[in-house]
Amino acid sequence: MKLWKLFEDGLNALAQCEADPQYQIWMQDWHKPWPSDDICNVCLAGARWAKTLDTDPRLNGHTIHGSLSAEEQGYASALNQLNLGNVAMALMFMQNEELEGGGLPSWQDMNAAGKVKVKARGLQAKYSVCPYKVSDYIWKEDMHKILDKLREADL
Repeated sequence: MKLWKLFEDGLNALAQCEADPQYQIWMQDWHKPWPSDDICNVCLAGARWAKTLDTDPRLNGHTIHGSLSAEEQGYASALNQLNLGNVAMALMFMQNEELEGGGLPSWQDMNAAGKVKVKARGLQAKYSVCPYKVSDYIWKEDMHKILDKLREADL
């Protein structure tokens, strides 16, 4: 899957969660049910789980993440990085590359490799993003600017 397509799916799922009274957007929680209500906090990745993977709103994000395939875990981590404007790291999580002999590369190595790849396509490694909790409107503008850049670069 292309990073731009994953991002587009995540943003569409987030819009669905915003319109659904069962969900509240809180970018600090992947997918976290409230113990006292029938409300579930979700971030960008959690919204994708809720609306694309039909995840039960009563499940905790850590339980969900651990049960996902390595590919889906990479997608969730990529969306989490895009929420922060970090295109280089998002790209590396999408690729889910293991080192020779097993294991994942360090965050520093992933970020360095990601920077090389995005800069080769004319993109910045990291974009400044207004936090959702400060202004969901400005955050969405920022996200769509990044989405447009990813789509243009076909990443």
